[in-house]
Amino acid sequence: MTRPIPQLGEKHLTATVYILTSDEPKRTLLVHHKRFDKWLPPGGHVEFGENPYEAALREVREEAGIDVTSYFPTMRQADHHASFLPLPTYLLEERIAASSNEPEHFHIDHVYLVHVPHSDVAHDPNESHDIGWFTHEETLTLPTFEDVRMSLKEIFEK
Repeated sequence: MTRPIPQLGEKHLTATVYILTSDEPKRTLLVHHKRFDKWLPPGGHVEFGENPYEAALREVREEAGIDVTSYFPTMRQADHHASFLPLPTYLLEERIAASSNEPEHFHIDHVYLVHVPHSDVAHDPNESHDIGWFTHEETLTLPTFEDVRMSLKEIFEK
């Protein structure tokens, strides 16, 4: 007897970028997310016509005002039919609770890690409540999700 596949709800592609400084002390860039009221790495939905790699680069530009393109591996053209995309560090499926304007759904999050020199960032109040660079110790007391806390522990230990 076969079991029916459970209905899991709608799934959205998203892209997230953990940005870690290459200089000491190591710091990561986090934004204070408006809807979740938590500190998260820059990221968001993959828009129509984008792949997750392109969305990751766009989200960092929009949310932090910095261009991290030169610190990412580049897409490689196989032929006129296909390109190899840079691999994410993690693939994460996240359950997103229903809100007043959206039903419960899932994110299939392509999570990238990039190392950059420390730089100034530009906070856009349309994107988040706040933005900042944090050491690992500082991130331990910030309100965030458990998967973010686990990811931060791993990336700071690498």
